[in-house]
Amino acid sequence: MVPGAIARAYTSDETLIHLPPLAHASQMDFIHDRVVDIDLEQKCVYLASQPTTPIAFDVISLDIGSTSRNLDATPGARDFTIPTRPIDQLVTRLQQARNDMLRERTTTTSDQNVHDTAGEHAAQSILKNGNTETTNVSSDAVSSQQKQQSPRSLPSSQQQQHQQQPKHQRPKLVVVGAGAAGIELSMAITSTWRRDGLDPHPTPLLDAGSHLVPHETDLVRHKLAHVLADHHIQVQHNCQVHQVVSETEMVVSTSTVKDNEPVVRQERIPFTHCVWATGAGAHSLAWRLHQLRGLDVTEHGWIRVQSTLQSTSHPFVFAAGDCASIESSPKHGSLSPPAPPPKAGVYAVRAGPILIENLTKFLEQLQQEEQQEGEEQGGDSPNSNDATTKNNESVNGNKEDHDTKDSSLASYKPQDDFLKLLVCGDGKAIGFRFGIPFYGKWVFDMKDRIDSNFMNLFRVSQNDKNDDTKEEQEEPTKRSNDANNNNTKMKKKKPKYNTAQYDQQDVEYITTSSDPKKWMPPREAAHLIQREDDDVNFLQAWNVLRTMAEHDDYRQAVLKYYHKILTLDRRPNTPTTVGATATTSTATQSPQQQEEAQDQVLLERSIGQPQGTKEQDTTQARELMNA
Repeated sequence: MVPGAIARAYTSDETLIHLPPLAHASQMDFIHDRVVDIDLEQKCVYLASQPTTPIAFDVISLDIGSTSRNLDATPGARDFTIPTRPIDQLVTRLQQARNDMLRERTTTTSDQNVHDTAGEHAAQSILKNGNTETTNVSSDAVSSQQKQQSPRSLPSSQQQQHQQQPKHQRPKLVVVGAGAAGIELSMAITSTWRRDGLDPHPTPLLDAGSHLVPHETDLVRHKLAHVLADHHIQVQHNCQVHQVVSETEMVVSTSTVKDNEPVVRQERIPFTHCVWATGAGAHSLAWRLHQLRGLDVTEHGWIRVQSTLQSTSHPFVFAAGDCASIESSPKHGSLSPPAPPPKAGVYAVRAGPILIENLTKFLEQLQQEEQQEGEEQGGDSPNSNDATTKNNESVNGNKEDHDTKDSSLASYKPQDDFLKLLVCGDGKAIGFRFGIPFYGKWVFDMKDRIDSNFMNLFRVSQNDKNDDTKEEQEEPTKRSNDANNNNTKMKKKKPKYNTAQYDQQDVEYITTSSDPKKWMPPREAAHLIQREDDDVNFLQAWNVLRTMAEHDDYRQAVLKYYHKILTLDRRPNTPTTVGATATTSTATQSPQQQEEAQDQVLLERSIGQPQGTKEQDTTQARELMNA
């Protein structure tokens, strides 16, 4: 939602999850501080504000995200660019940059208006006085001043500079990194600046690779390149930033091939604002824990975890999201393990329920073991301090062996593909999945619904706040009794974890997804998701995409017609009456001709050609479908 906030589709507050009220509503302690070290032998966390008073733990989950890659490795990058992380600072700095430019523009325009008004007042005064001598003197003075300031009185080089100097400095944005973040931000920022009348220069988008979205199809890359060009984004491939020299210039090198020989060209790129969107880099805390505490990390600094999201070196350490790298076993019939999923928010979201479940099970197992030990010793169950001490003593013992191999913990299996949606900053978005692109206002509306539904999961309602206030006013004894009762209930009934909450599937989709008779016909669905007009119902298109994701046969059928439409669209223009002609002559047409005629009817409607009403078009298509 951050690019949407930059494009002013959302407020900054709407993109935030407010942790203090959420933690309070969930009966958790929230500590706003920075972790400087974690002692994995003594099982305690050290905070910046209290370095001598660590916090003890039995199990810990590291969800520390990532940093901007090469921000510190590239000279000048941290000092002179706007990094994408931390995200809240990104939004704030871009908003400040926009406000400064608008303020400067307003001030310049105001000064120009004052100058023009003063000249008009002087002329009106001369005319009103009717004094010929004054008029002549004033005219001579003005003429002399004009000669002194006239560009023609300057040297030729200065004349050209004076003529070309704009009234306002046109901003020039440069975006380093052409991943999803860089693509979204380049379009969102430039679209917003153009709406504000700032007239930015075309934006260079510096890509270290040779292709945008290299894991996508040529069809997707072609559409994305077209959309970027429409938004005045100039992609520069095989580009490496060597140094950001100042707040207005950087040194880059671009690799090309000429006569089968590599050619490296170095140049200086000027800018007024530079966004550093180079992708995810490992957090410094992960590197520190590896070097000082022996935590297992990859060569890039990502915390190695099993499919249960447990650290491969310390089973009581869990990690998920960008900071983790999942080490999976080879799939059936394969000799090599699958690559870890890319650093994308969808994988962190999907890992969340698995993480909650496994943390809960891990703690339950510890509690059961402590109770068994207490019963064997004939004493009471140990208190929390004793539990921590026993756990610390068993870190390197046999007790943790079963934790690594515990089959009761759930495994997270990342999906192979996911829906990618990129905001364009002008009320539209581009998306791709299944190797095909889709674009338009409906794509943004779909993304808005998905993002808003997810954020609503973490909104603390007023009812929750009232319940919290009421609970605080209760007697301590009653609260303690309630807590004991709740603990007893939790032991008897284990919670269920359902990832569907993160989908927020509406009732309409749940009703239609299980009934093939209610699915949109594949041919019509293919036309729908290719449309780019503003009249597309995003819920219908979204249902099509979700049904394609869940049902292989339906997906293949839609993709078949999708590519057929592209072939039809590239044909020479055909008469707009082809639909009506096809309707009256279906008896003499072959099945292939009927199918192509129906495709043409829907195609004409989807590209907006004048062909009767929507109801007539639908009737013609249905008649052909039934023929």
